Amino acid sequence: MVLLGFFALLRTGECLQVRPIDLMFGSQSAIVSLSETKTGLRNAAKEMVSFDDYVAVEILREICEIRKRGGHGRIPIWTKSPQCFRNAFAHHCSRFDLLRHKFRPYSLRRGGATALFQQTGSMETALLKGRWQSSKVAKIYLADGLSHLPGMTWSPKAKRMLEQWSPVNQL
Repeated sequence: MVLLGFFALLRTGECLQVRPIDLMFGSQSAIVSLSETKTGLRNAAKEMVSFDDYVAVEILREICEIRKRGGHGRIPIWTKSPQCFRNAFAHHCSRFDLLRHKFRPYSLRRGGATALFQQTGSMETALLKGRWQSSKVAKIYLADGLSHLPGMTWSPKAKRMLEQWSPVNQL
């Protein structure tokens, strides 16, 4: 869920609804098909988002394969309640000593958009991928995200944990 929220810029509710059959994988990227999104319902259209982070694609590919083999392709990847997800998210923020940053599940979408903007330098790219109808709202999110970056520091425990669990160290 963390990977989907961050790299596909999904809203928390959208993440929790994604089923293995909603994901299509290419050799280096994936597309998530979203039903019943805020924008999609307004426009009577189904939405899709692509992402190409190697680790996110490979982890989600494996999860979907396992779920489909078990006959669970039509069941959401997250099978518990939204509150249970929020609790698990808070637990891991605590475990990684990140509570002082006040991250919430919705921080994944904003953080992903901020990272995408930093990577591409394109407001338009972040706006389209995030499916924001209002550039004004997207600019507020990005400005807020960028404003937090200079003051963001990690405790020694957080540094150790992030290094230990970094996908780069796992490859």
